[in-house]
Amino acid sequence: IVSTFKIQKDSYNWKVNDFKIANPEQLVIYELHLRDFTASSDINGAMGKLSYLKAMGVNAIELMPVQEFDGNDSWGYNPCFFFAMDKAYGTKAMYKQFIDACHEAGMAVILDVVYNHATGNNPLAKLYWDG
Repeated sequence: IVSTFKIQKDSYNWKVNDFKIANPEQLVIYELHLRDFTASSDINGAMGKLSYLKAMGVNAIELMPVQEFDGNDSWGYNPCFFFAMDKAYGTKAMYKQFIDACHEAGMAVILDVVYNHATGNNPLAKLYWDG
């Protein structure tokens, strides 16, 4: 028995296809936690604040971990799935819109990720968990 899958091409139409990040010595990085940055605690709220960040001279936003984690009250340093974006902050399309809007404003997006520890629901942690 053989299965086949047809992977659909990304349907998001990027507005910025040629973004260039500033030289490292010129980066002004704002570390941002989506849940705590705005009242809405999500990507849409952060998009509404891009002009504020731009006015401060920010040219790179470092998102604190946005990978899926257990619960909603965390800074995200307890990921359970390394390659799944946390649904509480927004949809796949919203993440793309945020990155596109940042690039339009001349800001790079850096993802803070933690691969050296994970929650007990992480499949890799389950292999070796003895705590």
